[in-house]
Amino acid sequence: MIFKFIIVVMLLAVVISLFWSFWHLIRHPQPGNKVLKGLALRVLLSAITLLLIFLYLGYQTGHHW
Repeated sequence: MIFKFIIVVMLLAVVISLFWSFWHLIRHPQPGNKVLKGLALRVLLSAITLLLIFLYLGYQTGHHW
């Protein structure tokens, strides 16, 4: 229970930091940043997908946190 809570908190921290850097890229674009924007978007989407998978697996095994 505590271990899963720590995992969720770490995942949330990763998602928040990725979102913050992505938001910073959008708000302060430098020339030639389109590749970085695409990469940041891909990383953000994969992090959200990982979080959803963890939540789904926790729900399937009957551990509700």
